[in-house]
Amino acid sequence: MTLWRLISQELLSQADGDVLFLWKSDDDFAADAGQDTPLRRLKADPLWSQLKAVQQNRVYEVPGHWLGFGPIAANAVVDDLFTYLLQE
Repeated sequence: MTLWRLISQELLSQADGDVLFLWKSDDDFAADAGQDTPLRRLKADPLWSQLKAVQQNRVYEVPGHWLGFGPIAANAVVDDLFTYLLQE
């Protein structure tokens, strides 16, 4: 069972939602140090800037507990959703 879906560049327009949540992997933390990563390449793609959530600044990089299991992880995700969606 896959918990997330990789989106190819060709299908990026299908991710055009009101809000986007991006899980920031360990590789993406390397981007903070200037290294090339899939997330950095995604953000450089011209199609990225055409997404509604990107234009409205409603893209959130979420931490690793979003991929966790159990009630503690679920409660952490709910807390994050409250922060991201209701306190804007």
